[in-house]
Amino acid sequence: PVNRVVYKFNDGLDRMVLKPVARGYHEYVPSMARTGVRNFFNNVYEPLTIVNNVLQGKPDQAAGDTMRFGFNTIFGVLGLFDVATGWGLEMHKEDFGQTFGVWGIGEGWYLMLPILGPSTGRDAAGLPLEYEVDLLARNTAGVTRYAAYSLLFISRRSEEHTSELQSP
Repeated sequence: PVNRVVYKFNDGLDRMVLKPVARGYHEYVPSMARTGVRNFFNNVYEPLTIVNNVLQGKPDQAAGDTMRFGFNTIFGVLGLFDVATGWGLEMHKEDFGQTFGVWGIGEGWYLMLPILGPSTGRDAAGLPLEYEVDLLARNTAGVTRYAAYSLLFISRRSEEHTSELQSP
């Protein structure tokens, strides 16, 4: 029953706020700028992947992702440009929920989290740890933090549902 209530909240928030803003973002922000925003946030969250690579016992992937982070930060102008992919360093995404899974912890209950959407108990348990590794949380405050997270959410909403946003 709680999941249904949270789902209705998330759906209403999406229909009334996120989807219209994401549609405007998609229509009025040039593709190159949207790609730069996406690349920047992918780069900002690369340290999360690196930490989880180490915790999952993937030293080669951790080394490659560390190089990827360094190259994109330095040569990609703080990650706005993804130069590392062109240099053969593919992007990986690892999180604490995946790490807990590697460690043998079961998925747990299905949860609908406010604003964040569907999750499992295992993934939700990793969120506080992810927050500790989050470069946005550690290096921004106040309006800057809210603006950065807002742009992150709108960028992700725009990228995840491009075809849905194009229809009225």
